[in-house]
Amino acid sequence: MKIKLLFLILSFFSLQALQAQCAGEPVSPETSVQISGNSNSSVEVTWTNSSDANNYLLVVRKNNPVN
Repeated sequence: MKIKLLFLILSFFSLQALQAQCAGEPVSPETSVQISGNSNSSVEVTWTNSSDANNYLLVVRKNNPVN
């Protein structure tokens, strides 16, 4: 189900994430995110730690339509 949802989201939006070059342990993920598309829906982008705490997961949620 999650894979189908991710495919549905990415079929409407173009998502690019560029990881910044950092040294040492990051305090927060240093990444720029660009979302573009021909849709009237809003998108929420958040970060969460993975289970091993060494990686971050990018969470993209498609919200209700925007008027």
